[in-house]
Amino acid sequence: MAQDLDDIKLNALDVFGYNANDPILDATTLTRLVNSALQQLSTEFDWPWLYDEGTITTVAGTTDYAVPTNWSRTKWLAIDEDELQFRSLRDMRRIMGDTDIQRQPVFYATVGDTSIRLGQIPDAVYTVDHGYFKQEAALSAGGDAPLLDSAYDDMLVMYVAKKMAMRKGETRDINQAQREIDAWLKRTRDNVRRTSAFPRIITRNDWSSRI
Repeated sequence: MAQDLDDIKLNALDVFGYNANDPILDATTLTRLVNSALQQLSTEFDWPWLYDEGTITTVAGTTDYAVPTNWSRTKWLAIDEDELQFRSLRDMRRIMGDTDIQRQPVFYATVGDTSIRLGQIPDAVYTVDHGYFKQEAALSAGGDAPLLDSAYDDMLVMYVAKKMAMRKGETRDINQAQREIDAWLKRTRDNVRRTSAFPRIITRNDWSSRI
């Protein structure tokens, strides 16, 4: 299990020996820095612990459907194992035009961070299987822990330590933290290349297979 919020704060302060009573690093600020670092780390790779699946039940004549809570990005959609093709909203408009023809959807687009648009317009009730990546929820209580795999606790701590150093204007500490982060990222990318079976980490440039 990953470290909780209180542990992350204490361990990050300890990296460069910062004082827990430093007014520039008060409890509220530390919580904000931890959550900022957590969100930054969560976007570096398609982490398997952030992957989830669900379903969308269509309604005839309705094209837009709300994304799940904490949704970050859709990986795939499928109806009866037939994957829908991703399209940009511009392509959706070009393909569909002003037609009101209804049939089984074969492609989709995302509308901001609020909904998924299906095309063509559904003509019936379909169960659309949905594979997607979640966002890390913000930590607030001291005992709150992220979804992060515990093997990457130290990586998160270094992200937080860098943000502390940036707030304090400690250039040497910033550079040292960045070197540690770069080393972590390199090791993670190397692990991706060596790993061929699920569970695995998917890089943002790897679109060749579904998780």
